[in-house]
Amino acid sequence: MTEIPQRSRFWLGFAALTLAVLLFQGTRALWSPDEGRYANVAVQALQSGNWWVPKVSEEALHLTKPPMTYWAIAASMQLFGINQWAVRLPHALAMLVTVLLLWRIAVRVQPAAALMPVTIYASAGLSFLASNVITTDVILTFWATLACLATLELYSTPNRRWLWALVGALGLGAALLTKGPPALLSPLALGLGLLLFAPRQPGFARWLLVAAMLGLLLGLSWYASMVQRFPGLLAFWLDREVIARIASAEHQRNAEWYAAFSVYLPTLCLGFLPWSAVLLMRRLAPVEPAPMAIPVRVLWLWFGLPLGVFMLSASRLPLYLLPLFVPAALLMSNAIRQRLTPRAFFRLGAASLAVLVGIKAFAAFYPRDAQDDQQLAAHLRAALPGEPFEVLFYRMPPRYGLSVYLDVQVERVNDLSFGRFEKVTESLREELAFQEGCRWLITQDDRWSEELALLVPSTPVRIGKLLAAPAQADSCTDDPLRVALETVPAIDEG
Repeated sequence: MTEIPQRSRFWLGFAALTLAVLLFQGTRALWSPDEGRYANVAVQALQSGNWWVPKVSEEALHLTKPPMTYWAIAASMQLFGINQWAVRLPHALAMLVTVLLLWRIAVRVQPAAALMPVTIYASAGLSFLASNVITTDVILTFWATLACLATLELYSTPNRRWLWALVGALGLGAALLTKGPPALLSPLALGLGLLLFAPRQPGFARWLLVAAMLGLLLGLSWYASMVQRFPGLLAFWLDREVIARIASAEHQRNAEWYAAFSVYLPTLCLGFLPWSAVLLMRRLAPVEPAPMAIPVRVLWLWFGLPLGVFMLSASRLPLYLLPLFVPAALLMSNAIRQRLTPRAFFRLGAASLAVLVGIKAFAAFYPRDAQDDQQLAAHLRAALPGEPFEVLFYRMPPRYGLSVYLDVQVERVNDLSFGRFEKVTESLREELAFQEGCRWLITQDDRWSEELALLVPSTPVRIGKLLAAPAQADSCTDDPLRVALETVPAIDEG
């Protein structure tokens, strides 16, 4: 039987992967707090026409993250409407394009077995399931991988270096616009590894520097614009978003010293299933490792340097490691090649994809009452009168995903104003001073006070641990309020 060429097998596998990634992609509701917030900022950009300055409402800035993820979601919603499928589509596309980039990288690094690292990455648990979660990390992985591919091409291809320098600058700049300084780690580690450990290539260092400078210029342009527009923002970013994340427990992201191991070791071991389990198997008869076009030490630095920085940082979450799954897949491929026959390898990859699609379907239908913004929107419609243009959350984490399901502004208000560059700009008293029409107010049941009752004289309706009411008497309708039939627990702020 004639063996199918490696390139043809890749495209057949990629077609199957595309189907697996898109299945149930828009079925799961938005889960608060993070997914609802990302979606809401994108909705604000779309509805206001101001894509440059991220906001969670007309009044409230949201400058804790750069805008690339919001731009991607807003562009998708502009094409496909404001719905949860459109919100999740950019992450599916980012994952698929990352696989294409990894294929090109693998062809450069180990052309005889390029399909193996691609299969490992595409069918690993974390890299596949992350494409259904709305965060910055999937989109960051795409841009960082593009920058890394351009770095390898600058090293390997003497011709057209100017073109790859531009591609690298685009990837690096867009990565900065996705997640800030951590975006530099992966491309920096690869470039440093090639300079230190790979045979010298004339002109490579110069073109790498050109790409880095252009990328920094592109990526930092948005930050410079924001700093010029909002005095005090630079100090806020340096203090809260850089120093606090690196050296303090302020963000409550597993700051304990042992979390470097208790968070990241399980992330690598479980996130790479089933392939991490294969590494425990006994080797087959001696198999020649696939030849590498660059020293393996380059791959280890590409993987190990960012991992070391993440372990030393006081802010640790599993998805921070997602960009490192690209070099890790390259490193794992030869070890797995010595433990599985090619037929067993690709069968395991196919089986893994089938299981992961099943997990995604289970998550889509598993009840998450405390986080499900779609379910909360349905309960509010049943319990409260009128069609609000705004939902106010008083002294509690907002459920920003309501902006997708109710077509409303969502705003957090407090008894005192705070956080100019975060999520709150007005107190409840200031907010209610404006007679703007039908608004709903929601708070936790233990925060309804006599003072609040004076500001909001409407009778509240209980929805689980929440109390909801029209924000101003008769602002929505004179009809009596209807009690919700089911309950929705409140959530903790994430």
